[in-house]
Amino acid sequence: MERRTFIKGTASTAAAAGLLSQGAVADEHDVTEEYPGRAIPRGPEDIPTARSRRGVVSSLHPEATQAGLDVLEDGGNAVDAAAVMQAVLAVVAPNSTGLAGGGFMTVYSAETGRTHLLNYRDRAPTAASGELHAESGIGRVHGVPGVPRGMDFSLKRWGTRDFEEVFDSAIDLAENGVEVDLEFARRLNNTWENLGQTAREAFSPDGQGEEPLQEGDTMVQPGQANTMTLLRDEGVEAFYQGEIAEAIAETVQDHGGYMTVDDIARYRVVEDRANWVEFGGVDFAFFPSVGGYEIPLILRVLEELDVDDLESGTSEFYHRYLEAMRMANADGNTLGDHHFVDIPNRGFFSDGYLEERASLVNPDAHNPATHDAGDPWDYQPGSPYRSTGHPSTGELEHEPFDPEDLDQTTHFVVADEAGNVVAWTSTLSVAFVSGNMVPDYGMMLSYSIGGFSLSPGPTELQPLKRRQTQMCPTIGLRRGEPVVATGSPGPTVAAVSQVLTHLYAFDMDLDEALAEPRVEAGWGGSFGWEETLDEAVRDDLEAKGHSASGSPGDTGMANTLIVEPNGTYEAAADPRRDAYVGAIDDGRGPRGPPEDRPRGPPRDVPPEREDDVPPGQSDDAPGRDG
Repeated sequence: MERRTFIKGTASTAAAAGLLSQGAVADEHDVTEEYPGRAIPRGPEDIPTARSRRGVVSSLHPEATQAGLDVLEDGGNAVDAAAVMQAVLAVVAPNSTGLAGGGFMTVYSAETGRTHLLNYRDRAPTAASGELHAESGIGRVHGVPGVPRGMDFSLKRWGTRDFEEVFDSAIDLAENGVEVDLEFARRLNNTWENLGQTAREAFSPDGQGEEPLQEGDTMVQPGQANTMTLLRDEGVEAFYQGEIAEAIAETVQDHGGYMTVDDIARYRVVEDRANWVEFGGVDFAFFPSVGGYEIPLILRVLEELDVDDLESGTSEFYHRYLEAMRMANADGNTLGDHHFVDIPNRGFFSDGYLEERASLVNPDAHNPATHDAGDPWDYQPGSPYRSTGHPSTGELEHEPFDPEDLDQTTHFVVADEAGNVVAWTSTLSVAFVSGNMVPDYGMMLSYSIGGFSLSPGPTELQPLKRRQTQMCPTIGLRRGEPVVATGSPGPTVAAVSQVLTHLYAFDMDLDEALAEPRVEAGWGGSFGWEETLDEAVRDDLEAKGHSASGSPGDTGMANTLIVEPNGTYEAAADPRRDAYVGAIDDGRGPRGPPEDRPRGPPRDVPPEREDDVPPGQSDDAPGRDG
């Protein structure tokens, strides 16, 4: 069977070969008006899944999923596959990620028996300041790229292949073209007026920049092919100290920015320390991003409120969830880059602070006090040692802006036969809004610096600082072994927290957990909702004081994998934003779960331990440059 036909086939056809796609869902159901081409699942039957002991992959594009499977089939490990997938996604989904962006990677290494967190988020230039930023042009929004350094570092630490070996598939797609899918066509057409001339020429059928590519067109990217060929032939330093760095700095400065080649040359990734939190018998390694504080607070508040005694899908559950999310969002707005901001971890994760926050939830009505941030410093000794560490509590005057909420982010998961598991999230922020592409190199520049504040506080712009984000690729362990990996583009917090709640509070199977209708706490007492949310539930939530937004939308793309007790992986693709899942054939045929397959993940509680780090995990100090 010709590979392209195999990938684009129906769900039943693809299942026999081990690769499933979201396409059948969109064919069978109406799509949302605000997000044309996106399908909200009506039930577990709409969630593509794949199972294998040899390896699984889930991503937003068939070429990326296929590339990851090819690496695993060829003997590479999950980290190798992830690096190849990142390169491919930069070509096939240039609105979602790219070499000039940044992100986070969480990896469980079977060799070390530890969970590692790699922060390759783009950083502010060394000259960054509020005064300079206010005087600069649109180029001021671009951060120093971290993706190539993140790929290189992860391969050196946990992979088996060299950096130069991971670009062949991406180069082939850039040179020979890839079919434009509906998701990319939608983003391109919606932001066409924002794009600069270089980007317009790259994303137009005739290369003249007059009209955007449409679904079904072939997108050829000689600039991207040029960049990746240089990286393949010369290595990562061609990006950070060679002609590519010079071209990036020149482009930024031509658009009124202040990034220099020295900023690019000095870029380093950071290995971070996880926020370890237990929920439902699983120890979760949350990234120390804003999402890595908000998600565990939501889960812990829900557990404190005994939501597992409620029924999923009811207004009673969603009411408690929305109140917990509002508190988490309020707390998250007081946080910033933890390398610059003094965050009270001990107080934030203390039982006393949890009880204080949970006590604000009125089971019968919305409580406006949930809009206000708490003060975790009340639950640990000392006070902030930086003036930007923790602003006064109280409701904000305006809704915070998170560029990753505008879906120019990607998330994927990979696992291999040896037991390595990767959750990878990368982003350009709203690159297609700023619209700048590096001429001759085909890279869209990220918008990451545009989300900083120019006023004193935790999100204040400072040299080398990384902007706060909800991104949070997450791995959960039981007895030191991985059992789940997940994450999502924005709204990350809503997607990840609800998937984990449905898996580990309501004991759902993976396809059930991803199919459940999602809600999201909005500004004030409002909430977003998916069209599958029962109308009676929505009415009851409004009766409790929540205000439903005007029209339904989608809530993230939580591509997820779990590890069954017998070592079999099951991966799922979240169809809300066109996703594809695949598995290496282990001789057991397509999924069709066996009769004795357990319902939901097992919930054995791990043995008690003296510290807060799961067995086999590092208790080293966080964050060193690599």
